Amino acid sequence: MVRGERIEKYRGVFGRSVEAETVLNGEAAYTWDLSYYQRVTVEVDAYAYHNLDRPGMRTGIIYEDRDVLRLCQLTMLYDPQTRLVTNFEFTALTKCGAVRSALCKI
Repeated sequence: MVRGERIEKYRGVFGRSVEAETVLNGEAAYTWDLSYYQRVTVEVDAYAYHNLDRPGMRTGIIYEDRDVLRLCQLTMLYDPQTRLVTNFEFTALTKCGAVRSALCKI
């Protein structure tokens, strides 16, 4: 559970070097740019040709590994007096899956 925890706990985990302190809608907040590269395998080509030495065709798919940038920003709103987290959000939940699962383990 993130809400109700002290903000310092997450500042230590996500790193103070990539954090930015800001004010969103009148509330104090910290934001972290937690973008990362993920290696994915993609289909780049397919082939088919006739076998000359036996009947039938040979077919196949050619794959390639690519590094894809996953843009992910975490924002945590907190109460400046108690230093407790009041809310948090990710820029894109589908792209922040690895960060979200790491947050659940803290």
